[in-house]
Amino acid sequence: MNNYRWGILGTGIIAHEFAKGLRFLSNAELYSVYNRTFEKAEDFSVKYGFRHTVKEFDSFLKDPKLDIVYIATPNHLHCEHAIRCMEAGKHVLIEKPMALNVSQAEQIIQVSRKNKRFCMEAMWSRFIPVYLKVKALLRQKAIGDAVFLNATFGHPIPYNQDRFRYSLEKGGGSLLDLGVYPISLALMLLGNPERVFGECRKAESGVDTLNRITFNYQDGAIANLESTFDCQLSNGIWIGGTEGAIEIPAPISHPDRYRIIPGNPYDVGRRPTFNMRDKVRQMPVVSTMLSGFGDTIFKPIQRRKQTHKRHFRGTGYQFEAEEVMKMLNRGKLESEIISLQDTVNVLKITDQLRSEWEITFPQD
Repeated sequence: MNNYRWGILGTGIIAHEFAKGLRFLSNAELYSVYNRTFEKAEDFSVKYGFRHTVKEFDSFLKDPKLDIVYIATPNHLHCEHAIRCMEAGKHVLIEKPMALNVSQAEQIIQVSRKNKRFCMEAMWSRFIPVYLKVKALLRQKAIGDAVFLNATFGHPIPYNQDRFRYSLEKGGGSLLDLGVYPISLALMLLGNPERVFGECRKAESGVDTLNRITFNYQDGAIANLESTFDCQLSNGIWIGGTEGAIEIPAPISHPDRYRIIPGNPYDVGRRPTFNMRDKVRQMPVVSTMLSGFGDTIFKPIQRRKQTHKRHFRGTGYQFEAEEVMKMLNRGKLESEIISLQDTVNVLKITDQLRSEWEITFPQD
């Protein structure tokens, strides 16, 4: 695989995690960094070993040696920065959400194709080994037909109207910050729904802070998705099938294990019996032992048998970066794991929901 020089545009929290991931890829050269605050960019470069720190955005873009730009600026700047980078001849990996709406996404895609530059949304969860494995299991009908999916992502984030998460002008809100994870993963695992419904709670600034979304599928399957800034959620995924279930424990963004729970059919026609096993369980000593130690001893053993681990080194952000370079080596302009149409499909849903919730960004 060829070596590629990476540039970082924006040095927020996620950019730090991405830079840590890059260091696990031998063919990724940590090349240059730009941030509107030069001191922050300089600290970032030193911390992770980038070769150059650039003071001017134009100088950053005009460097002929720079191959790929990871765009980690606030949501409302993604479209502008992606277009400028691709028009300057750079390939781009754009932090989620790739754009604020479908219109912006289509502009980005048009520029990508016109300039023949690779473009991908950095929805890193789609590349985590657990999700790739679970997708294959569902395709193989490991739990029969998947008829239900529940996914949640939420934790308390104090209200501050000056921060981007609570700002309409900067594309804030739980839906685009956290909700895109359950939405994107549901589309990955179950496909595109036939109908979408949702409800939300809003902050004073007008952004949504708590939402619940329902997907209805043509085959009758249902997905329940929730995200919030207001409270702690379980932050995992449960997929119910006709012959069992798959549980993906937290964290929803980058899990390292999943559990296959076999089905336990309930036969309403079976006549109740009272056999020797029931008599033994009624004995005081046996009953005490089971109530005192049964859950403590046997349930953890059962869970371990059902659990399949998919550990990985690093932060997990290296997988999406690896995909970019793999596709470039093959001469592709988009990913095979998350296509540009996949990104548009997510934004069609968020556009619909925001319209129904009367949440409008200035960029709309």
